Amino acid sequence: MSSNNQKLSKKVYNNKEFTDIIDRDFSSLIKTQNPINVKRFFGLYRELFYKIDKYETSKSHYKLILESQDYLNNYIDWRDQVISDLIDKIGELQQILIDKQTMEHQSHPMYPEGTFLRSPARNSNGLPLWIMQKGVKREIKNYNTYQSLKRAAGNQYEDNDDDVCRKLEISALDDILDGPPILDDNDINSKNWESTDLDITLQGITDYVEAELTCFEGSDDPNNMAPFNTTQYQSRYSSCKVEYESLDINAPGSTKYITENIFPGDSKTIKYRNNNITFQSSLNVIEGFTQEKIIKDTGIAIGAPTSQDPYGNWKDENGNFAYRYYDLPGVPYSFKKYRDSSYGTKQIQPNSRNTDASWWLPYKDHAWMDADEQMIQDRLWEEVFNDPTNVYYNTSATWNGWAGPLGGLYGEPIYYLSSPLGELEGHNNMFVVKAGTNLESLDDTFNGNLLYQTQYYVILNKDFEPFNQLNRIKSSLDYQFGSSLQNLVGNAEYLSTLSTSEYNQIATNYQLPISIFTNNWWLTMSNPTRSNQKEAYPGFNRL
Repeated sequence: MSSNNQKLSKKVYNNKEFTDIIDRDFSSLIKTQNPINVKRFFGLYRELFYKIDKYETSKSHYKLILESQDYLNNYIDWRDQVISDLIDKIGELQQILIDKQTMEHQSHPMYPEGTFLRSPARNSNGLPLWIMQKGVKREIKNYNTYQSLKRAAGNQYEDNDDDVCRKLEISALDDILDGPPILDDNDINSKNWESTDLDITLQGITDYVEAELTCFEGSDDPNNMAPFNTTQYQSRYSSCKVEYESLDINAPGSTKYITENIFPGDSKTIKYRNNNITFQSSLNVIEGFTQEKIIKDTGIAIGAPTSQDPYGNWKDENGNFAYRYYDLPGVPYSFKKYRDSSYGTKQIQPNSRNTDASWWLPYKDHAWMDADEQMIQDRLWEEVFNDPTNVYYNTSATWNGWAGPLGGLYGEPIYYLSSPLGELEGHNNMFVVKAGTNLESLDDTFNGNLLYQTQYYVILNKDFEPFNQLNRIKSSLDYQFGSSLQNLVGNAEYLSTLSTSEYNQIATNYQLPISIFTNNWWLTMSNPTRSNQKEAYPGFNRL
C-alpha cells in the first residue's frame, strides 16, 4: 500500500479579519418580523397615540411635532423665522424714521413744506405763484391748480391770496432753488426730480417802469433840469399827489392802484405797470409840479439825459425818456407847444388842462354822467382824435366839392350815428362829419316833381377802410305831408309799424311815391329829436 503524504496548512485570522469574513449575527437562524413601512408606521402611531406622552419625554407628541416642523422648514428653527420677521419690521420702521429725518433735512430753514410763495408783482392771471416742496420752490403754472392746492391745504377758495401766500422780494425768491413746475393737480405728487437754480426777474413777470419822483411844488430844482426856473412861481399845493397802477393785483383780472403824497423837495422811488399805450401811462400826477426820473423801463437801463423834446422832457442818446415833468405851474404861453398831426394841424387832446408844457385843444363839450355817453367819448379819442393820420385833420381834402371854413373837415362837429339811422345804412356806431347836402329827384313810381334831400357824411373811424369814406343818407323829402293825408293814412307811430308791402299798398292807393311813407316819415317825423345822430364833438365854433 502506497502511502500518500498530505500536507496540512493553517491560516490564522485575527479578530478584525474574522469579523469581516464571518457573519456573527446568525441572522439566518432568527425569524424575521414584518418590515416597517409608512403604512405600518401610521398604524402603530394610531394604536399608540394615547400612550405617547404629550410633553414630558423625548418620545412625546411635542417632540414629534418639532421634528416634523424642522423637516418641513428644512431644519430651520421656527424661532429664527419669528426673529427674521421682527428684524424686517424693525427695518421698515427704521426706514420710516430715516425718511422723516431726511424730509426734515430737505425742508427749507425758513419756509416749511407746503408754504405758498408769491412775488410783489403778478400778471393779470394772478401768477406767478410757488409752493415749497422738499426744500425748493415749485412754480404753479395755472391759477385753478393753485386754488385746488390752496383748498387742500385747509384754506377756503375765497381766502385772499395775501393771507395765504408769503410775499417775498424778487431777490429772496431768486435765492431759493427751484423744482419742476406744477402744470396741473397731479404734478404735486411727481417724484424723482432734481432741483435747479432758475433766474427770477421782475421783467420776466410784467412790463414796468422804475422811477424816482420828486415834488418841485414850492421847491427849487437843484439840478436845473426842469423846463424853466421853478422859483419864480408861487406854490399852489402843500404836496404832490400821484396815482399809479401797482405791479400787484387784487385778484386775477383786476388792477390795484396806489396813491402817494410827496412833500416839496422830497423824492420817492416807485415801480408802476407800463401799459405800453401811446401817449398814456399808468402814472397819473393828480396835482403838484412833479419830476419823474426814469431809472428802468421794462429792464432797459436809462442813460444820461442828452436832449430835450418840445415839452421840456429829457431823453438819453438812445431816445429813451430820462426825465419827464407833470403839472407845471404857470407855464409861459411862449413855451407851450401843440401836438401836431401828420398834416401839420393841431391835434385835439383828451382834456382842457393847461398846466403842463403842451397846449391842449378842448375835447369834451360837457361833462356826461351817463356811462354809455362816456363810452362814446372814450371811443372818439381812441378811434379818431388819437390818430395823427385821421382824415379829420386833413385841411386840403374836399368832399364832393364841399369843405369846411378851415378846410376839409377840420374843426367841424362830429356826430355818432346810432340806430335806426346808421343801422339802416349799414354804418351803425360810426363817427361822421356832415359834408354838405344836395337835392335829388325821386326815382319812385308817381314821383311827380318831388325831390329828396341827400345828406353827405364822411366816416372817421380809423378801422373803417372803404374805397370812399364819403357816404350819403336820404334824410328827408322836400314834401309837405298835409294834415288831410295824415288823417287818411294815420300818424307817425302807426306808419312806423308797417311793412314794406303795406307801404307799397298805401302808395298805390293814393298814387304817391312810396318814399313819402317810408323815408320822410321814418327819418324826420318819427325822430323829431334826431336822437339817431348824437353830437359827440361840437367843433371849434362852439367851444
